[in-house]
Amino acid sequence: MEPLELQDKSLGVMELSGEVVKNPKKLTDIDIIQVCTREREFGFLLDSASISAIDDIRYNPSIIEVKAKFFFDNKDKSSELLDKFNSNMFDKLSRKKMRLFLSLKGNLNLVCQRCGNSMGYEINKKTNDEFGENYVLTSNNNLAIDNNLLLDSDKMMEIFCDKNRLNLVDLAKQELSLCIDMFPKHEVC
Repeated sequence: MEPLELQDKSLGVMELSGEVVKNPKKLTDIDIIQVCTREREFGFLLDSASISAIDDIRYNPSIIEVKAKFFFDNKDKSSELLDKFNSNMFDKLSRKKMRLFLSLKGNLNLVCQRCGNSMGYEINKKTNDEFGENYVLTSNNNLAIDNNLLLDSDKMMEIFCDKNRLNLVDLAKQELSLCIDMFPKHEVC
């Protein structure tokens, strides 16, 4: 897909249809509780030129398709077991979790770090609920955070949202940066 002329170069997004995003705040200031309750989906095009983290390895700007789905989920295994034995205890102990499915798809034109020539780099990242890879959204209003907070592997897919707000564009840019090898190169180089 060819890069589009984006009206807001700093944000670097357009609607999936190619239209200008009329209300960018709907992507940069999302109320996670409200969107999870209604199981909302968002989709937009992201210009790789707006991602400063890949400036040194990007050959030409490219467009990446981003899709996100916010929803409530109750897939806590211990809660499922409790449900089978005691429904009253299940009701008290089960907690629905706010979750986010994220998909990034497109092709980047990067600089091979060995030969310096242009190279195609396919992006096709999807979180996978089957393996517990969907993000859990956590409001830091509900957390007692101390300076010694360490995240175990179960918490690595958690996104801490200040005051129940999430900037989906920034999250997509960060995830796209993490999808790319630090030193991309051709297979033959």
